[in-house]
Amino acid sequence: MDTLGILINLVRERDRVEYWQRHKPCDFPPHVVLILFVPPTNPGERGRYFTETPRVEIYRQGARPNDGNHIAVEDAALSPCPVQELVSLSHELGHHDSAVARGSLIFDTLAEQYEEEVRAWARGRDILSGTPFSEWPVFDERERESLEGYKGGWNLAADVAHEIEERVRKVSR
Repeated sequence: MDTLGILINLVRERDRVEYWQRHKPCDFPPHVVLILFVPPTNPGERGRYFTETPRVEIYRQGARPNDGNHIAVEDAALSPCPVQELVSLSHELGHHDSAVARGSLIFDTLAEQYEEEVRAWARGRDILSGTPFSEWPVFDERERESLEGYKGGWNLAADVAHEIEERVRKVSR
């Protein structure tokens, strides 16, 4: 299966509307979440998880605006760069899984917020490890860039960041 197929399957498995169309449940299992492919709101941002609604937005230039006609699998199939969108989706689903497990994504310190970012990347890696995904150098580079951006933007000390990364990776294994 190619990367586009993996993206489509992941959306099919995890999108709330897709799940409802197939199963018509009264209650949704915790792993499903609303997934939207929408125009970017902030330059450089590739995706975002919203805890209050819960939803994942994957940002794509030229995507149709969210007008309520939700067709995530069709949008996934139109991906102009499936590897990048799959990496973004797995990371944002990592945030969703973390929110479900923890009950909240509200943090008091930048170190706690950084730990959540590391946890979301680790969970995203776990999600893709269960698929035929093979573009690990791309994933690794995106993870590195993302975490470096947070460390620099938040002025997080290198030793604090390293300790958090090691702790989360031990738990994730």
